[in-house]
Amino acid sequence: MELIPFAVLFFVSVAADEVDILHDSDNHWISSENGFANSKVLSSLVGAHFTVKDLKVKKFTKKELKVEIPENYNAIDAYPQCNFIGSIKTQSNCMSCWAVSVASALSDRLCIASNGKINKELSAEEILSCCSKCGTCKGGCTAKAWAFTKSRGLVSGGDYGSNEGCQPYSIKPCGKKCDKDIAATPKCHKHSCTNENYKVPFNKDIHRTEKIYRVNESITDIQREILLHGPVVANYDVYADFGNYSRGIYRWRETSGKKLGEHSVKIIGWGTCPMCGMKYWIAANTWGPDWGEKGFFKIMRGWNKVGFENQVSAGIPKLS
Repeated sequence: MELIPFAVLFFVSVAADEVDILHDSDNHWISSENGFANSKVLSSLVGAHFTVKDLKVKKFTKKELKVEIPENYNAIDAYPQCNFIGSIKTQSNCMSCWAVSVASALSDRLCIASNGKINKELSAEEILSCCSKCGTCKGGCTAKAWAFTKSRGLVSGGDYGSNEGCQPYSIKPCGKKCDKDIAATPKCHKHSCTNENYKVPFNKDIHRTEKIYRVNESITDIQREILLHGPVVANYDVYADFGNYSRGIYRWRETSGKKLGEHSVKIIGWGTCPMCGMKYWIAANTWGPDWGEKGFFKIMRGWNKVGFENQVSAGIPKLS
């Protein structure tokens, strides 16, 4: 099966007179007329279909299957020594969430697997610029990004302007004012760091995965995977109302509007609403801290109308 690159939506547009509909008490989430909702770049941000179905399904051992699943869990609280788990990324006007989310999840897993000894952000820039089979700023393929982490590996790289790591993200954040023009895909630096102040040699800075896989379309399996190894990447459909999300538990409904594109984010945990009993996932978006709950969002668990649990992927970092 051929993996088709996808272009990811990072802003959506909902008319002002539609916003009030989203405050319906049956929704359990609050919308806002933010810059993302009012953006006029809608037509240039939708993408094609993507899949992680070619990745092998993770098979849990008997011991792993006995892991008890708690009612509430957040990897940020579980691993305070791995401070980048709670770091919100900004893809800017580049459809790179497929690269950003994979690099972010692998960074978390590397820190967790090493018991906090390797606590650094891995470079989404390197995936975006050097994995020609993965995609570009016009979209890409999550499964191929994971494959890149196994075959080539990733050097370190922080956010734009952070001066951290070997190859930091080079596309300047545009916040709520991104225009309709997609940024140019950064140039690949195959054997050198772009950060002249970073002192670790390129070849000494590479971190790889030893296994890559998708997680079965099962809530319990996804929870188990996060508990055992850390955050995972979810691919899902984005509908017209999602950009208006401000807080609460998002769920698709008949008034959500048309499907606008497909997106990749990092799942870091789950919980249950104490007031309404609704179960949800906790996810880190790649649209910066001005969107949603400081960059995070909750989405209804088990509803799956947007395919949130259908295409979950992950990898195991190689420590030696």
